[in-house]
Amino acid sequence: MIRSADVQSVQRRLKWLATWLRRVAEYALFRLVVGLARWCPLDLTAAIFSAFYRLYAPLTRHHARALRNLERAFPKKTTAERQAIALAMWDNFGRLVAESIHIDRFLLEPQRVHLSDARLLDRCANEAGLKIFVSLHTGNWELTALPITLRGLNPAGLYRVLANPYVDQFVRSWRTKVFPGGLVGIRRDTSDKFLATRDASRQLLRCVRRGIPLALLADHFDRTGISVPFLGQTASLSRLPAALARRFGAPLFLGRTIRLGSEAQFLVEMQEIAVPHSDDPEHDIRAATLAIKEQFEAWICQYPQQWLWSQAPLRANPDLDRTIRQGQ
Repeated sequence: MIRSADVQSVQRRLKWLATWLRRVAEYALFRLVVGLARWCPLDLTAAIFSAFYRLYAPLTRHHARALRNLERAFPKKTTAERQAIALAMWDNFGRLVAESIHIDRFLLEPQRVHLSDARLLDRCANEAGLKIFVSLHTGNWELTALPITLRGLNPAGLYRVLANPYVDQFVRSWRTKVFPGGLVGIRRDTSDKFLATRDASRQLLRCVRRGIPLALLADHFDRTGISVPFLGQTASLSRLPAALARRFGAPLFLGRTIRLGSEAQFLVEMQEIAVPHSDDPEHDIRAATLAIKEQFEAWICQYPQQWLWSQAPLRANPDLDRTIRQGQ
């Protein structure tokens, strides 16, 4: 007689085997695509990927979400205008994917990434201690840390762990070229919370204690974050950058990468954000987070086609959505 426990054990093993085979197949396909992309010149690869995403992405739910976010942020723009922004966004994203595969090219050809004002980073290079660098999903955000690395600051980066561990390990191996201080992986759970693994938490603490600069993106939706007005909506932005800067007395810098034309040429801009140090830490953290979001808004509105609207931290506002539907 077969026991139910034995059946469940077999089912678990079969499920594990199916998951393993799927991940191996995904990894093999991923390595094939990466190998072909690396074989082609950078600008040709970027053109191919941009064309692919302009054709494929509009068929996905991510495009529909991007259009909803654009409608909430820019209700006065026409449908055609918002559609044009979304397609330009996918063009930019496709080029970013190709450029990420060729990330080592930018280390060999740093002239592709121009820094608007080198004085801030030159000052950082001469000052010891923890520094917090914050960016957003615009231009090629993977390259925002490149000028920091080239000045010997060796930043560590926070990134979202990929579902396939084999793909994740491979992607980490090339991203560490831009983040020589290491990569700290975080996961998103079912409630939209970003959680660090136990190893990642220890790694983050090591960076803080050793004064290794931290580079992170802070324009995603974080359910445990701070609720702020954002692009005419309500968003919950991460409190981590301001909290780390406030807790450890570290300077806080904002940076963005602007794509210059269709070739892999970029301009990186950076500026320092003042972090208050009053007797009310929560007030200080909120004030610094508001300053971050205000600069993010200005940058997004300047180049809306370069921001990743499909991951915008906006959430539906029933009153505004009703007004949009009624054409008011």
